[in-house]
Amino acid sequence: MDHKLIIKPFDNEEEIDKSRKVTGIQKWARSSRTIGFIMLFLGWFTIPMEVFLRKDFGQRWFTAINFYAGLFLIGVVSALQWIIYSVWPGLEGRLFMLMNIGHAFDAYSDSESVAGTKAGDMLLFVIAYLLIGSYHLFKIKWRNQAGIPLHSFDDGTSHLEWPAELLARALNVLALPILSTYFALVPKAQRKDKPFPKLITNKAAFTSTFVEPTVVFFFAFISTSVESLWLFISGFALIIHAHWKEMARKNKMLDFQDSRVEAELMRELRQGIANKGVTDKKLTENPQKAPQPVPQPEVKYPKLSAIIEEMNRQREHVRNSRVTGDGKKQAIANILGGLAQSKSVN
Repeated sequence: MDHKLIIKPFDNEEEIDKSRKVTGIQKWARSSRTIGFIMLFLGWFTIPMEVFLRKDFGQRWFTAINFYAGLFLIGVVSALQWIIYSVWPGLEGRLFMLMNIGHAFDAYSDSESVAGTKAGDMLLFVIAYLLIGSYHLFKIKWRNQAGIPLHSFDDGTSHLEWPAELLARALNVLALPILSTYFALVPKAQRKDKPFPKLITNKAAFTSTFVEPTVVFFFAFISTSVESLWLFISGFALIIHAHWKEMARKNKMLDFQDSRVEAELMRELRQGIANKGVTDKKLTENPQKAPQPVPQPEVKYPKLSAIIEEMNRQREHVRNSRVTGDGKKQAIANILGGLAQSKSVN
């Protein structure tokens, strides 16, 4: 299983676009209740499509409430389909018969024959949703009991990844001439020992943003009436939410990358590499401006051994002569005189 970065579900008030903002659209979108309602509305339409197109959901991504919300939506669509193809043609035919319009009975008979087929299309979707959705819930519960770890916000794995991989390989081959031209324009020193770029590198992102909506739009084109409208809205909802998820994942990866770059820069600054490099460069470019040492005046001090020797000699002289008060003054004067003499000698 490929490793993928997991992001939390959409929150309209959360800032997910961290790029340079010059238009103010992001701020308006986060504060707009209309945008929040549209994202909520489209989110409901993604639930049935994810149930049909994906597997292995996280517990907090496909919850029981989400399952019932998708069931309610697909039930409403099925009811509208039944009303349009079963109830309304019958009312229209009876109205024509009461008004004695010619060929009204034939129109009523034709509508009755078509009604059962058209109304039964969405009923198949409802039954399939109940079976597949309940299986997803069962698998989530079983995985928890079996102790199989899976991120609770995992949005599942698409069933269409294998055709998406084949299509991605074909597109990568077709894009080789253009990519080769651009790669040749990169300075040789920068592209040395670097891998050749590819047009499509993320199989999961390519599947969710292009392949899955394309499949839904294809079935929308070959369908009719309410069923077609539901599939068109679902395909558009898949595109919006898939691009939002990939943008959030990319922002998270860029945050990791920026943290790594900033940590490396801080490490160099702490070691003094950056400052040392700038200083050495300036000194090399302007050697005449290098700071010169300032001469300091030399101060001569008496030797400590001479001072100690003179103090011991005077102390011994005082002890032997047992001098009086005047003698003490004379001894102190002799000590100071000896210190001054030793200083002048040095």
